Amino acid sequence: MTSFPDGGDTRKVQTAVTGRAGSDVPVFLPYEHDEFDTFMRGCSRDEFYCGTLLGGCGKRLTPKRNTERKCHFAHRPPVHCRRTANGESSADHLFIGRALAQWLARQNHRKAKASYRTVGDRPGGTVDFRLFGVHPL
Repeated sequence: MTSFPDGGDTRKVQTAVTGRAGSDVPVFLPYEHDEFDTFMRGCSRDEFYCGTLLGGCGKRLTPKRNTERKCHFAHRPPVHCRRTANGESSADHLFIGRALAQWLARQNHRKAKASYRTVGDRPGGTVDFRLFGVHPL
């Protein structure tokens, strides 16, 4: 739990994806600066994106370490992003998809592929899976 008051500040982006804009590999940036240091070990500051599967613009994000405010990801200027969900739960669908894919792989469905559909204005409103090589009985 963070010691920083929320204050309703929705500009602080806490979730991103790694690798590329369309990635389904989510990350959550810890609020606390000590946890930030642990999170960033082995990471490059250039590997985070405002993921399109998060409803984001696809641009690179810069992790910001703060001691008096929450640590967060920041867009690099110029900023023209319409992403509405920035908080901890905004990547739930990606975390669920990754966890399910790993579970399916352990069940011998190694080629299982997740896809994420937008429902209404919410990116990732559903997580669909396609299982390859499965024959109906």
